[in-house]
Amino acid sequence: MSFKIKDSNTIKWPVTVNVPQDGGTFKTQKFTGHIELIDYDAFQETLETEDSDAALMLAVLKGWENVQAEDGAEAEFTPEVAERLSKIPYFRLGVIRAYRDAIQGGAAKN
Repeated sequence: MSFKIKDSNTIKWPVTVNVPQDGGTFKTQKFTGHIELIDYDAFQETLETEDSDAALMLAVLKGWENVQAEDGAEAEFTPEVAERLSKIPYFRLGVIRAYRDAIQGGAAKN
């Protein structure tokens, strides 16, 4: 099979977030992220920012499915909500790990 150039580089990919809990444990929470497979130049730009992890998360996360607000209602993806979540280290780490798995050929684990 030959390589095909696509107009869109956004894929749906499983994201796992390990949320810290009392007692030194984690609660694993999962959602489907709409992940943009950014090009090398865009990736390099994120590395040049003061908070490169947050910048990378914001550059690649373009939407989601199965994310709920605290009241249990479906959480709408907006740039403002993404910005707020980018400040939560374990959330952005989950997104970055999913992006890394997608570009490195790691198997989806959801």
